[in-house]
Amino acid sequence: MDFRILDASAFYAGVPFRSSEECYTTPLVYDEIQHIKKNHDALGTLLETNRLKIREPDEQHTQDAIKAAKETGDFPQLSKQDISIIALGIETKGQIITDDFAISNVGKNLGLN
Repeated sequence: MDFRILDASAFYAGVPFRSSEECYTTPLVYDEIQHIKKNHDALGTLLETNRLKIREPDEQHTQDAIKAAKETGDFPQLSKQDISIIALGIETKGQIITDDFAISNVGKNLGLN
């Protein structure tokens, strides 16, 4: 695995701005974080240089993420954005970067990093 899947907290912590690794996020998370460093167009630069890619997980992986979150008991704490990050992790097997315990817990139970 040579890429990372980022939730909003990873952007707030500056992870993609300090990393040379390829990063992915979902459209739901991107909509949530578009304001970050807007004056410097930092997100635009990441997209233009292909260091950040936006990818929608497929419906089956989204349903798998919801099922896994219900099994761990974390579902009530997860937003649609969170579920989309877990689903993308299932789909791509990328490393999920988050500070959210519920996302981490579901990912761990699925065998994701």
